[in-house]
Amino acid sequence: MRHHASRVAAFLRSRGALRFSDGGAFSPATAVIGGGLAFVIGFVLMVTLLFGGGTANACPNPSEGTANQPQASEQANSIPSNYLRLYQQAGQKYGIPWNVLAGIGKVETDHGTSDLPGVKSGENYAGAGGPMQFLQPTWDSYGVDGNGDGRKDRYDPEDAIPGAANYLKASGAPGDIRKAIFAYNHADWYVDDVLEWAKKYADGDFSVGGDNMAGSAACGSGPQAAGNYPPGTECPAGAAMGAENITDRMRCVRDQIKTLFKVPRGIGCYRSNGGIPGGGEHPLGRACDFMISSGAPTAEEAQLGNEIAAWAQANAKKLGIYYIIYRQRIWNPSRADEGWRLMEDRGSITQNHFDHVHISVDP
Repeated sequence: MRHHASRVAAFLRSRGALRFSDGGAFSPATAVIGGGLAFVIGFVLMVTLLFGGGTANACPNPSEGTANQPQASEQANSIPSNYLRLYQQAGQKYGIPWNVLAGIGKVETDHGTSDLPGVKSGENYAGAGGPMQFLQPTWDSYGVDGNGDGRKDRYDPEDAIPGAANYLKASGAPGDIRKAIFAYNHADWYVDDVLEWAKKYADGDFSVGGDNMAGSAACGSGPQAAGNYPPGTECPAGAAMGAENITDRMRCVRDQIKTLFKVPRGIGCYRSNGGIPGGGEHPLGRACDFMISSGAPTAEEAQLGNEIAAWAQANAKKLGIYYIIYRQRIWNPSRADEGWRLMEDRGSITQNHFDHVHISVDP
């Protein structure tokens, strides 16, 4: 094990001693901001991203040797939002599929949430430290100052995650992902575990064959090629539920919002009990809740909710929007001339939709 784990550590991991379970839940929030300016900002953002000027969905040229970044799956919502952002940023910068970095972070320390020795301070019995589990000599060679604070700290995820990307790139990624992961930890089972998580975190097909150009919504042969819909897609009709118990139209709306806005606290769609009389659209697979905050939202998070709602309003016809609820207000395309209409008080921040944007679509 040249990188970070002794053969004893590999044996313990292979027996499940260092495995962790998933978590993640939505929490109510308690802040409101005005929607007028945010509506304009959201509309400008929509125009910029859909009709030019945005680069978030640009497809890399395979000859450049960079990895096209896959979309995040529903399971990726269990990753702490700051870690997910760092994985994606480091993946883009170093040309490594972000979900491979996330797979390593999951197997090593459950994205920094493990309480085992050497994760937040000190070292484990093999000498590894930090959320990405570097030996000090390896860190000295490949660690980076990811946040520009003048230090290279293997315990700081803002340094450790790009450091891992730097090490993978030096070890042959993205040209040979398996070889690079094996260099990270010399064990075939470890490589398999990392890639298994990487595939779970990717929305759509993810392959490490060939040049490792992982499929994404905007770069495939069409929006349905990997089950994803890129921004600008006109959403298809059809009330039948498909994968993830949502309709194609709802999936189309969800995928576009995921791409444009990087919803920070997850997206919840199908529920067998919609929580309202008659159940609503959640049990029908025709509704999703786009969570903007966990706890009291900042002004920036509340503005994000306004931007998501504004984008859905501006594209309602193309998307097939039935209605939108946000901040105890409802908006219907069929009554657009009335604008947002105040709703009754349902008794809680979440039930009044202050911490998330609810979007339902037509059949």
